[in-house]
Amino acid sequence: MKSYHAHQQCFIINMKVEAFIFQTTLKVNPIAA
Repeated sequence: MKSYHAHQQCFIINMKVEAFIFQTTLKVNPIAA
């Protein structure tokens, strides 16, 4: 259960990072999206 919780947090962090990268790419190069 402990390892599952850690994996879940890692997954959430990855999602936030991907969302941040996506938004940054959108601002820098709107045509790419």
